[in-house]
Amino acid sequence: MSNVDRSPSWEEENVRAASSPASNFLSLQIGVVIVAALYVAREVLVPITVAVLLSFVLLPLVNV
Repeated sequence: MSNVDRSPSWEEENVRAASSPASNFLSLQIGVVIVAALYVAREVLVPITVAVLLSFVLLPLVNV
């Protein structure tokens, strides 16, 4: 059996290096922006969410 046709075992696989601190900081910034946007938009998103959930609850009564 030659080495060409056998698949490498887990010990032989290459492992990528950890991401750089700059990309970690960018991920943190993106996360903070998303959380801040959701915090500001909660006055609009909560009533819309409640309305959608209520429509699913009331749907069987309307289809009677």
